[in-house]
Amino acid sequence: MPAVYFAAKRSHYDKTITTILYAGLLLVISGWLFGHFWLGFIFETSVTLLGSGMLIAGHWFNYRHHRSCSNKNHNHHPIAKEIKKAS
Repeated sequence: MPAVYFAAKRSHYDKTITTILYAGLLLVISGWLFGHFWLGFIFETSVTLLGSGMLIAGHWFNYRHHRSCSNKNHNHHPIAKEIKKAS
């Protein structure tokens, strides 16, 4: 959960991206818990794959958001900027 929180914070809480990432994470966790212990292999596999797809989509949308953001006050890639300043 902390990784998703910090990723959402870095994208300045874009609600669409945050929702997709949290939903994907919750689907992966619930697919594993409910499928593994109660509902069976088919449920576990399908829900985990759906959650994984949502995580991939959320990361892709976040990548695109960072690449197209023109707000100079957003510090999307602080490490890269620090390296450029040091050189």
